[in-house]
Amino acid sequence: SKYPKIGQIFLLTYSAVLLNTTGIDPVTGKTLTVVDMAVRRGFAVAVGVFIGLLVSWYIWPFTARKALRINLAYILFDIGILYQKMVDLFDQDVIFPEEKEEFLEKELGLRLLLAKQRELLSQTVHEPRLVGEFPTAVYGRMIDGCGEILDRLVGMRGGITQAHFPSLRQDFIIPINPYRTPLIRAISLTFYILSGSLMLKAPLPRHLPDARTARSRSVDQIRRLPACDPRSVVERGDPMSVYYYAYVVGMEDVVTGLEVLGGLGKALFG
Repeated sequence: SKYPKIGQIFLLTYSAVLLNTTGIDPVTGKTLTVVDMAVRRGFAVAVGVFIGLLVSWYIWPFTARKALRINLAYILFDIGILYQKMVDLFDQDVIFPEEKEEFLEKELGLRLLLAKQRELLSQTVHEPRLVGEFPTAVYGRMIDGCGEILDRLVGMRGGITQAHFPSLRQDFIIPINPYRTPLIRAISLTFYILSGSLMLKAPLPRHLPDARTARSRSVDQIRRLPACDPRSVVERGDPMSVYYYAYVVGMEDVVTGLEVLGGLGKALFG
């Protein structure tokens, strides 16, 4: 509970009321002795402890694993939104400080959510199941995979926080826009498909969007740009070409991470 003191106050109030109202047996009307009250209260405490253990070992794990699955679905959806925000930043001539702060806040919120999912995962150990054990290892790898993709997005974010961004956009982003669009669509769609599969416990399609081919075409096109010629980079002394090239190459890790998550999703739901 978010308010642990409420439970303590409730128990103290309950005990005080009991001492004043249970001195007489409601059935026989006889006055209860101290021993009788102690026996009854001890029995009530024992029953309460038993019910608490039952909830902690059987009911709560079921709630925890359901919350884990749904939260992971939301996290994948939000990572897709974060990726789209980063793409939108690349499509602007000027990046405002408010947009950077929004990106950072979203990123931090996702990291905190991932940490909470690890706690939920540790609480699903005692779950009773009729068919097999709960796939703790698979969900653990999914949490790790989401964290790795988030790390890659954070690393690529460095390319849009440097100076001379307008020249970078003019020389590298606009010329390959026709090749960027399929890559952006494939990655965003994959995030949403994985999220929907987890949310609905639905099987994944046989083939996910082909982000790898789209990424390869983008990289090949960048290599043909005049600005990527080694002599041009040396003459200009502009490190932005290196930053953006690292961004596109870094998409390899994101694509690989999505493929891994897709395989894990198929292991869970087919």
